[in-house]
Amino acid sequence: MAYTLNKKLPEYILANGDRVQFESLDLKNRAIVYNQNGVLIYTGQESSFIIPPRILAEDAASELGTTIFTEVLPSPPPSPDIIQILGTITDDEGNRIPNVDITVNFEDEENVSFIQSNDKGSYQLDLPGTYGIPKNIKFESKNFLPVFKSKLTKSGQSTNDKNEKIDIYQINITLKSTNIDLSEQQAELQIKIQEVENIEIEVSNFIKQPNEIKLTIILNKLKENLKRTLFPFILSLLAPFGTKFVQALLDRIPNAQPDSCPDSKKIKEIIEKRNRLVRQLNQIYNVINVLSKVLQITNVVIQALQLGINTAKNLPTPPFAPSGAVASAINKIELRLEVAGIAVNVLTVTSVIIGIVLQTIIDLLNNLDLAIQQCSEDQNIPFEEINDELNALANQTIEETQNNNLDQPQSYKGFTFEIKLDEVNTSKYPKRYAQALNIQEIPVLRSDSSFASNPQVLIDQLKFIIDTQNLRGD
Repeated sequence: MAYTLNKKLPEYILANGDRVQFESLDLKNRAIVYNQNGVLIYTGQESSFIIPPRILAEDAASELGTTIFTEVLPSPPPSPDIIQILGTITDDEGNRIPNVDITVNFEDEENVSFIQSNDKGSYQLDLPGTYGIPKNIKFESKNFLPVFKSKLTKSGQSTNDKNEKIDIYQINITLKSTNIDLSEQQAELQIKIQEVENIEIEVSNFIKQPNEIKLTIILNKLKENLKRTLFPFILSLLAPFGTKFVQALLDRIPNAQPDSCPDSKKIKEIIEKRNRLVRQLNQIYNVINVLSKVLQITNVVIQALQLGINTAKNLPTPPFAPSGAVASAINKIELRLEVAGIAVNVLTVTSVIIGIVLQTIIDLLNNLDLAIQQCSEDQNIPFEEINDELNALANQTIEETQNNNLDQPQSYKGFTFEIKLDEVNTSKYPKRYAQALNIQEIPVLRSDSSFASNPQVLIDQLKFIIDTQNLRGD
């Protein structure tokens, strides 16, 4: 077992002139004693590093029948003979910068040195080792922002042909130019100006159009926003719950369950983004509603919107999804409009498409709410609610019966359904559940409690249980 002398620990001189030093190995020390002739006369036991050296020295002195006379602290490492500071200076593009002024400051404020980079953008400054470690270095050049470098770290050591010890500090610096190229910003500004001028032309032409064309133009922009922005956005919110889960929703598999749950931080982020999505859906519906009333085309647009919502419910897969049946759905829109007694034109076709996409997003949103509920019961973020009018259009209200009798509770295979507030909910945000009542009006089934914006999904959950278990309420 090889030991090495630990020169970082103090040396102790004993009263009889012997010297106590220390050897180290791994996490252990041991005291050793040399007499005045340099002969090893004592070797102590291995001891942990946490035992103070003086204790080990006192034990050695006691064993030799003497005491400690004095303590000799280890000498600080010798100062280098030369401090060498060198490096290169370049601009943002990697070009060397000549004639850069370099100022080196030391802890002793009287020690200040100056140098310039050469014509190749390099510099080297050799200073006396007695100056100590540089405090900071300043690099300055015309047409460039100055740079200060502090907390310098030694890069290495070497010796010269005179056997002088050299501490090397290599510092490469990049200076940023003060000459800012504004050509790109000017080009962007010209593009913005052109866009404003184009808007002026569009507005001028827009004002001259009939009300129906005006609303069609606005709805087309809303439609593209829904298709190209909001639909991918809701899919991105569902993705953290698992690709199988998302695919099951796109394939309209009932009662799909998340195959993974994000952590609480991600859940919070999803809820915040989900609330922004709901606010956008509400805003879109409000725009449609207000513009329809202002332009006096309310009934036609809302009827076409409702037709689109019903069409979405009957599609085998969501439109605009990778496997969506959008082409076949659009081909049937005109026929559906004619059957519904709604005039077929660009406005009504556009309204139907908006209804299809709105309903698809709302369905996915409701499944997102259920996934969030399943993965996290308590999140301190309020859930935005879908606009009542839009929710009613999408759901036809939860009291609507399958035979369209609005005066009776919804009935299914002998069961009736009702929505209740969860009274044992400890969250400060409302949760609801659906329950199925048999023919004696006794609750026999209950859904999970949910923050879902649309209570219809809770009823659909009960219907799924009734179907899979072949239950009857009568």
